[in-house]
Amino acid sequence: MSESSAPSPAETRIEVAETCTRMAVHIQVDGDRAVCTASFQATHRLTTSHGAPLWTLGGDYRWELVRADGRWLINAVVMTARWGDGNQGLPAQAAG
Repeated sequence: MSESSAPSPAETRIEVAETCTRMAVHIQVDGDRAVCTASFQATHRLTTSHGAPLWTLGGDYRWELVRADGRWLINAVVMTARWGDGNQGLPAQAAG
């Protein structure tokens, strides 16, 4: 690839480093349901020929779990973004 050409889709990559903190599990009264919550910070980096643009996103995850046949299964997952910093257009740039 020459310096003046854009990267091909095969060469475009977003790297994500994600950290979850403050994990807390709550068991409801029936004992067969649980809720797991965690705060997260994810830093996304898109490598380009002009540097490494960054987008950092933070918020909360909520997993709803059910116990079936002695195993805990994820029934629902919700990610709520609470804050962001940097270039939030990185996913579109990588896809485009």
